[in-house]
Amino acid sequence: MKAAIVFHSVSGNNLEIAKTFQQALVKLKVETDLFRVEDNDLNKWVEMYPIVDKYRGKIEAVPVANAVAMKGYDLVVLGSPTYYGDVSGEMKAFMDSCAPLWQNADLFGKILFAWTTAASEEGGGHICLKSIVNFGMHMGMIYVPVPSNLLQGAFPAYGLIHYCSETGDKRIDGRMSEGINKMAKILKSIASKLLL
Repeated sequence: MKAAIVFHSVSGNNLEIAKTFQQALVKLKVETDLFRVEDNDLNKWVEMYPIVDKYRGKIEAVPVANAVAMKGYDLVVLGSPTYYGDVSGEMKAFMDSCAPLWQNADLFGKILFAWTTAASEEGGGHICLKSIVNFGMHMGMIYVPVPSNLLQGAFPAYGLIHYCSETGDKRIDGRMSEGINKMAKILKSIASKLLL
């Protein structure tokens, strides 16, 4: 079984979440590759948010995702910041780049999961996650929802949300890490049953 984790990160939170997902899946013996979406504006974000400078090099060290390469994976995990109640423009561009895969249903039957980061609970994180779910449905992917009993104080069914500050400088906590580890086990279990 092979998994691809594709993320967009500006302040480093989504990079840390992506690495936590990767570690959880590798621990479960799932071959897992990490990719970022292309973002040519990181140098501009540094001026507004100093935290970006701390993570920019680490983010840019991760290879850029190639939509066509997604055909070689059984499980795809997408992570995006929430911008105005939706995925970032960079994540949307990546999802749009998958259009050629839609024509031949190249991602049909693959497992999909998502997470997002949002400045606040009112920021529309659940809507961002719905955008990723909607993308997956159009691609014919099998979206795995978050069980209502995953953790106390449930995440929305659409995926995991990490709430960080407006400046993006709140790192992931134990609750998010626990959610990632539990979802990794669920994703492997479902993928093992569905991918014969």
